[in-house]
Amino acid sequence: MFDSNYKAEQRLETVLNICTPVIIFIACLGLFGLMYFNVNRKLKEISIRKVLGAERGSIVVLMCRKFLTLISLSIVIGCPIAWYVAETWLQNFPFHVQAGWPIFVPAIVGTLVISFVTILMQALRAANANPVRNLKK
Repeated sequence: MFDSNYKAEQRLETVLNICTPVIIFIACLGLFGLMYFNVNRKLKEISIRKVLGAERGSIVVLMCRKFLTLISLSIVIGCPIAWYVAETWLQNFPFHVQAGWPIFVPAIVGTLVISFVTILMQALRAANANPVRNLKK
């Protein structure tokens, strides 16, 4: 009887273990595509900044700042919603467990790291591009 009570949770765990990496990969592809589009749109501006003496670090910060702000905003909006859903789901169990903030710290850090690496790849590509070739277009 005890085992039958948790069959649904075991199925949910299996589905989440399969779907989570796929969802993260699709999100990274979307972020990569958005950053690629943004870099290509601002290629001449970046080239002019490089010709005028801007350093690679300042160009990378310029490209990453907007996206990291949006990701931070999504974390601020998403964490309370995720906490509420987790708290509601956990209340259905006979042994109640609180969904505290330490649960969300690894998720937030992981989200920021994955996002930053995805964004950084395109920002470094833009910062290392040859400005002469980009300004000829």
